[in-house]
Formats: sequence, structure tokens, C-alpha cells
Amino acid sequence: MKKVLGLAIVIIILLGTMCTLVGCGKKEKQKIVYASIVAGNETNSQALNTKLFQTYEQIINSRAIKSVIEDKYGSVGDIELEYVEDTEMIKVIYVCDDHTDDECINLVNDWIAEFTRRVNELYNINDIRIVDEPQITTRTVKK
Repeated sequence: MKKVLGLAIVIIILLGTMCTLVGCGKKEKQKIVYASIVAGNETNSQALNTKLFQTYEQIINSRAIKSVIEDKYGSVGDIELEYVEDTEMIKVIYVCDDHTDDECINLVNDWIAEFTRRVNELYNINDIRIVDEPQITTRTVKK
């Protein structure tokens, strides 16, 4: 009986230590910046096609664009694009925990501006416009 009790105590201590180290269900808030852009396609104005959207995802996170942003703001992660089905709208989503609110908004604006400039340069497509200016919200995620 003493061995079982001793083993149970050791297991409880180990579980408690693991929970302390890895967070064990703790939740943290992330600062998210959302914006919406219209990214028309001059050759197909009905809706943004999947191939072009995937190309945009690669371009916006390319080293060429990220290096411009990192020169100004320091290390940044990736920006996410979310296609709004049957439209030419794209939601821009960025987790921005390492900067002030104003910096986060400016960072996303600058990132979209650099993306727009680069797409215009590469494809001569100049019909990317911001619809909803970047706004900050928070979301809670499990750690």
C-alpha cells in the first residue's frame, strides 16, 4: 500500500512539473491585425482564381518583401492570406505580439504596400487596393 501511495505521489509531482513547464492548458492572448484587400485580376475580373491567390501567398511572404519589412520593424513571421470565396477579396491576417498597436498597424500597411508594389512590378497588375484598413483584435489560443 505504501508503494502505491508513493508511486501516486511521484506521478502527481511529475504531472505538476510537466504542466508547469509546458503550460498544461494555459491560454494566452495573441494580438491579431486584420485587413481586407481587393486583388482584382485584369484578365479574369469575375473572381480571383486559385492559382493567382496561391501566387499572391508566396509573393507576400517572399524574402524580397519580408526583408524590406524586417529592415524597418525587425524580425517578423509570416503574414496569412485568406481567400474570400467567389470574390476578389483577400483577408490579410498577421499575429503581431512584439510591437505596439501603432507599429502593428503600420507594419501591415507597409507590408501590403510593398506587396502591391512588387505585384505591379512583376505582373503589371495595379488593381490591388485596401478595403478595410488594418485593425487590431485579440484571440485566445492554447499555449
